[in-house]
Amino acid sequence: MPRLVKSSSHQPVLASARNADVLHASGSSAAKPRPHVARGASLWTAPQESGPRRQGRARSGSKHARPCRGGVDLSAMSRGWRLWQHSQAAPRRKAASRSEAKRQARNRQASRWQGENNASSHTIGGMLNFFRRDKPNSLSPSLARKARSIELLKARNVPFIEHLPHIDDESAIKPRSSDEVLRRARGCLIYFMRGQFAMDNVPLADFRDKMAELQAWNDLTAAERVVAEAETLTQQQIVDTSWALESINVLAWTLGIVSALDWPDKLCDLPTVVNKIRHTRDSTGLKLIGLTEILDQTDLHYRLHWTCRDRSLRGQEPPCKLLHSVILARRQALEWVTDSEADWDNPELST
Repeated sequence: MPRLVKSSSHQPVLASARNADVLHASGSSAAKPRPHVARGASLWTAPQESGPRRQGRARSGSKHARPCRGGVDLSAMSRGWRLWQHSQAAPRRKAASRSEAKRQARNRQASRWQGENNASSHTIGGMLNFFRRDKPNSLSPSLARKARSIELLKARNVPFIEHLPHIDDESAIKPRSSDEVLRRARGCLIYFMRGQFAMDNVPLADFRDKMAELQAWNDLTAAERVVAEAETLTQQQIVDTSWALESINVLAWTLGIVSALDWPDKLCDLPTVVNKIRHTRDSTGLKLIGLTEILDQTDLHYRLHWTCRDRSLRGQEPPCKLLHSVILARRQALEWVTDSEADWDNPELST
């Protein structure tokens, strides 16, 4: 099973025998606080444009020359040579036309779901619902879910691989109860807030007094408890705690406390997530949203995770402004909700 370890470059790493994912890809060896860790204990109380290009002009030996691609003077060519060149270029033009037609079709499709789903065009659920109606019913639920995820990735121009397997369908899933999910979210909130209070050097005793209202100290995992009960935290531990908020956001979404998940190219709304979980005292009246919606998100984030990890192994940034750490934190929560035997501290997040 994978485990959370510390790397020599001060970056939190999810390690396993087969893969490793960087949780905080800051672009430098030193750990840097993300926007989530910039609020401190007060949270609980209250493209540069390039210049114009110089236009060059093709040079030719004759002022009457008619330069073509590469500046070649066509007037010096024989008619047969020009016809031969034209015949060679025709297949390339046809291939380019086909590629352009496909690109325009994808753009039209993307415009359709953006235009027809104004209220939800920027939420993942709204996008997947659009592609759901275009898929034939002959596919199994798992394959249809995979197909919808791929259609969305195509519309967003996100790289993917066809042979990445599909996830289990509803019949093979044993999800968590709403009470388990809420308690996990509140335990994560204590873990997250420990980092916020540590930024202001608030003593541990004072921190525990503030967190007493949550009555969730027993809901901390073993790894979280080590951090929550530490007198002082390192800078890296503060960064590690900050990413718990993205998992809390997903847990709240599965309970219907948060209305939708946005595309993972930005951080979630910190005050909103904290306040909603803080003031949800118990699971009375709460239930998980549709399992189909949760599995749709799980399948999509599985493929987004592969994309980010593939770019990371190549030494490249994630495409399309995707945030690798947000996707990883979301997937950890989604996999935990859909697997009643999953271990939060040792998630199975292979790609």
